Amino acid sequence: HGGISYLRDGYLRHFTQIDGLASDQVWSLSEDSQGRIWCATYAGASCYENGSFRNFTQADGLIHNRLRDIREDSRGRIWFATHGGLSCYEGGQFTSYTMANGLVDDSIWCICEDRRGRLWFGSSGGGVSCCDDGRFENFTRADGLASDNVWTIYEDRRGYMWFGSSGGGVSCCDGKVFQIMTQADGLTGNMVQVMREDEGGVLWFGTNNGLTRYQPPPAFPPPVAMDAIVAGRRYEEGDTVEVQHRLGLVAFEFHGMSFKTRPLAMVYRYRLRGLHDDWRTIRRQRVEYEDLPPGEYVFEVVAVDRDLVYSQQPAARALKVVPD
Repeated sequence: HGGISYLRDGYLRHFTQIDGLASDQVWSLSEDSQGRIWCATYAGASCYENGSFRNFTQADGLIHNRLRDIREDSRGRIWFATHGGLSCYEGGQFTSYTMANGLVDDSIWCICEDRRGRLWFGSSGGGVSCCDDGRFENFTRADGLASDNVWTIYEDRRGYMWFGSSGGGVSCCDGKVFQIMTQADGLTGNMVQVMREDEGGVLWFGTNNGLTRYQPPPAFPPPVAMDAIVAGRRYEEGDTVEVQHRLGLVAFEFHGMSFKTRPLAMVYRYRLRGLHDDWRTIRRQRVEYEDLPPGEYVFEVVAVDRDLVYSQQPAARALKVVPD
């Protein structure tokens, strides 16, 4: 709220609106490949080069004057996260994106580019957008995010994406599953504003209640077991269960075990071979199917613990549905 300060050789120099800064309310700074310093302010974007500022506002093509973040991508494009959508500066021209173009929300708070060149955008209440080759794929709490209010995004050395939220803790995604860590897991605060990884692979989270140091423990694959097939009654024993088609509802019950994962925080990946071969994600310990066609099926499930470690082998149970 007082401009920006520049430290060199032990001396501080301050820049404010008097020096050409668009606003004294500055939310983030970033340096591009040309050595220019970009400042995201609440009155536009300021670019510091050769000792002076050049400002960009809606009059220049920026979609909104209230900015939260600015980042240069690997192609040299400058991206602006604003309260009115997303703007991209390339070749002296602005191109803007909103919900009408597929963006998850019009109020964007943070930007991150991963090692594959995909751009991730966190919003103030809609979730996260991932832009790959100009197409947006959106993720929300329904997909496993801790919160739809995402303040910061970071990629670790494994290629896992981390999402710091305002009140929901942090989410981590390995490309298939989202896991969540909160104060219940040891995080100092559920409002996470910054994340970094050090040279030793340790992750640091800056929160509203202090600093958390997280070192992923040695992987211990969680065992998973089938409890029962429910079709008219419970079938807890046996390799194959045979039921008649008229029973309608068939349910598979299972559980995973992990001493470091809260009971309701385990995630499961499952499939029903004979119906769908793709793996699906669920946070409950029961999967239901209605009116399965006559045929032979095999239900498979793996558990995924807090640290995104998967079961070594899936638990499986065979089902045969016969005509009435």
